[in-house]
Amino acid sequence: MVFKYIDKHLTPSARYLLIGLFLVEIALVAINLIHYALGFPIDLVHMWFYLDHEHNFASWFSSSQLLLIATCFLALGALANPKLRLNWFFYLVSAGFAFLSMDEGIAFHELTWGLIKRHFMDWQAGDNSIIGGAVFAYPTLGIILVALNWRSIWTSWQHFRVQSIVLATGVGIYVFGAAGVEAVSFEFETRDPKNIWYLLQVSIEEFLEMVGCTVILCGSMILLFTVPLREVRAELPQLKADIEQAHQPLPGNQQDIKSGQPEKA
Repeated sequence: MVFKYIDKHLTPSARYLLIGLFLVEIALVAINLIHYALGFPIDLVHMWFYLDHEHNFASWFSSSQLLLIATCFLALGALANPKLRLNWFFYLVSAGFAFLSMDEGIAFHELTWGLIKRHFMDWQAGDNSIIGGAVFAYPTLGIILVALNWRSIWTSWQHFRVQSIVLATGVGIYVFGAAGVEAVSFEFETRDPKNIWYLLQVSIEEFLEMVGCTVILCGSMILLFTVPLREVRAELPQLKADIEQAHQPLPGNQQDIKSGQPEKA
């Protein structure tokens, strides 16, 4: 139902963009699996496209998706009717996705939790301690923000229900990949790409995150198309009344206006 609604309410150009994003996501996973099957023959391919690496094409792609979502919500904050009191909520959502984009682009949580591990934890602890810190901290922060903004979320649900369902579906897919599937990596002692089970876990996790971002981007774009049009439709009756009133002749001047003669003093 969600994907049928997305297809119905997107413009052709937006639909082509999102199809392109899906194809890139499938291609990235395929490149990783094919490269593994061939025995990692090309180091450059592994460096550029391995899904669990930072500062490569895969991380740039994910960061760009998150930044596009942040841009859409920034525009929504500027366009939404102030009477709905959703402007600052949209700005907050935009800031959240901009932070996630920055995190994906510069490996913020890896660097931060690495410093925490170095100074406050056992240095011999594996990479799982870094992953565990991020997996615990980000969902906790998200739950707190949802609790603090539940009124705005409810208002958005009341006025833009189907769009909210699309957004919630995308967030659910993203969180399931980022927190649920990534938690499976705790079972691996080392993050070895030559371990097929670890590679499959990384591929599923990153694919769900990218697909989740694409669905969220769909929802935010549909919302961006909906909000201005809704505001225009809401103002049309008043605009029509103002135009009709502007064309009404002044009292006592009907005959003069019809005859084209100036009013006598």
